[in-house]
Amino acid sequence: MRRARKIAKQEKLNAEDAREIAEAAKEIANSAKTEAEEAREIAEEAREEEKSAKENVEKTNRELEKAKKELETKNEELKKAKVSIDESIRAANKIQEIFLPKKEEINKISSEDFILFKPRDVVSGDFYRTKKIDEKDIFAQIDYE
Repeated sequence: MRRARKIAKQEKLNAEDAREIAEAAKEIANSAKTEAEEAREIAEEAREEEKSAKENVEKTNRELEKAKKELETKNEELKKAKVSIDESIRAANKIQEIFLPKKEEINKISSEDFILFKPRDVVSGDFYRTKKIDEKDIFAQIDYE
């Protein structure tokens, strides 16, 4: 009988152990289920953030492309303006060359003097004139700013 009681006691302990193991397994399963749900939520948030980031990159790329086209347009306008300005400067230079007295005219006034005329740019704001009035030689240097 002792042995029977011992076996019964052992079976009772085994049944309790089995219930405890079953409860622990249930808790582990619930915990795993909760963690899996959290992992799915995190993955979904990551997908949404990635989608948002891609949209932002696409938007930025469109804005950059638009800005690039605007810069190219402005660059073309500047090139055309530069050509026009260069043509105007060359025309002004020709007019200035025509307007300024020739070396021969200066030498008629005085062969001992000379004029050093070196514009900083192509065209100068300074100019000079000579003229003979009543047998007098007139020389004028003008600073045109």
